[in-house]
Amino acid sequence: MTSTLRHQIFFDALTGLDANREEYVTIAAGLVTLRLLDTYTGPSLLAHNVDPDHALAVRGYVARDKVRPTIAGVLESVLDALQHTDVGRARAVTPRLLIYARALEYEGRWELAADVYQTALELVSDAEDAELLSTMHRDLGTCLRVIARFDEAADEYRVALAIARQAGDVEGELWVQHAQAALALQMGDGTGAERRLLALQRKARAYRLSGLEAMVMLEMATLHHSRGEFARAACHVHAVLDRLPTPVARDRALADLATDLCELGYRGAARDAQLLAATTAHEWHVRQHALINLMELAAIDGDLAAFDDYYRQLDGVRILPRSEAYYLLYAARGMRAFGRYKAAEVLLQRGMDHVERHHLEAFSPEFEAEAQALARREPLAPAPAPPEMTPEIAAIASDLRARRDMAGVGA
Repeated sequence: MTSTLRHQIFFDALTGLDANREEYVTIAAGLVTLRLLDTYTGPSLLAHNVDPDHALAVRGYVARDKVRPTIAGVLESVLDALQHTDVGRARAVTPRLLIYARALEYEGRWELAADVYQTALELVSDAEDAELLSTMHRDLGTCLRVIARFDEAADEYRVALAIARQAGDVEGELWVQHAQAALALQMGDGTGAERRLLALQRKARAYRLSGLEAMVMLEMATLHHSRGEFARAACHVHAVLDRLPTPVARDRALADLATDLCELGYRGAARDAQLLAATTAHEWHVRQHALINLMELAAIDGDLAAFDDYYRQLDGVRILPRSEAYYLLYAARGMRAFGRYKAAEVLLQRGMDHVERHHLEAFSPEFEAEAQALARREPLAPAPAPPEMTPEIAAIASDLRARRDMAGVGA
């Protein structure tokens, strides 16, 4: 049975968490703020004054020490707009809700961000800013895409595209088409995605939208990676690294570049990129995934101290489901490599349970292969010597080392 409880996903996120921990209190602060918002922004309630005692109670919860400061500040701004605006209350609250949604995205809580975008969309009239409305539907679609709710994501993108076209917003229309191409790629339609991306690249150049063109090339790099064309993917990513429109996009590109280099066998250059991502990325999930990959590299290189360090940093923290599958696989493999067979067995079982629980069937063959290797107490194959670099890859490796030195990131 589908629940009709508003913000159900927030209640779900709180399930099983310790009510005294930061994660619980921060999510709950957002929930009580949204519940207050629901009370005073419904169509028949816009003219009602906010009950000061009700608002004070919510402010008291948001001000608790364990609410993460970045989230607390955003929620305070939502409450300010709600409490101190009578006429146009919805218009005042909406942009602050969007900031909250993006803050949740930074923390990797796309399912919560999607709920906040949906709440914000309820406050915006179709007669208002079409560009904003199209962007909101596109951003909601992207959250849904990341959490693999593909049909819903496609619906949101279609609405965003229709709004942009009706408003004559060409740039907005092209950004939605980029999101649709990314969705096609994530759903495994490489041919359809490539066709969309090539057409979009021509349009981006024609309209001189350099940021969009860079993002298109980044998606092309993802396509090349999916086809095993790792050198081509690495060159595409590096070519646009400094042309991407946001720091977050650059962080993700750096992580992609590291993965391509690792696949090519250039572990030193990959490590430089992962160290940069683990230290400087804005989004915690990008930093976390970089640590997972660094842990894998340490196991491959037989560096026990580094492996243990990365394992300790990751053990017991919340990890996104797909990244956690990698973490449990690489941790089990590393424990096997260092002869810690009991720990490897525990991690492997956790991994197989996790894959089944989250329907991550694509990981099953790797976990099965690892289980067989562990049963045979098979040592980890020694890492092959890296192949000779082409001039293009050598230039990328040199640039990554220079960036690492400039950022002051140690080995």
